[in-house]
Amino acid sequence: MELPELLDTKQAAQKLGCSASLLKRWRADGTGPKFIQLGPHLVRYTSEDIQEYLAGLPRLSSNAEAYFASRALRGLAGSQSPD
Repeated sequence: MELPELLDTKQAAQKLGCSASLLKRWRADGTGPKFIQLGPHLVRYTSEDIQEYLAGLPRLSSNAEAYFASRALRGLAGSQSPD
């Protein structure tokens, strides 16, 4: 059995396209990809766990993204207009 390659927080963040500090926050919040705690200050991730995390995220079409963005903008504009 071959052991999986272990990634440190910075390497995992690069694969996810986020900052290392965001990964640390996710760990503290109990969200984000699975991680391995090897020691009090030694955390590692596997590529497989990162891929699994990404596969589990909802996917939106560009139309859905535009729809939600326009709703957010209308909500902001509506809250600024006097009644």
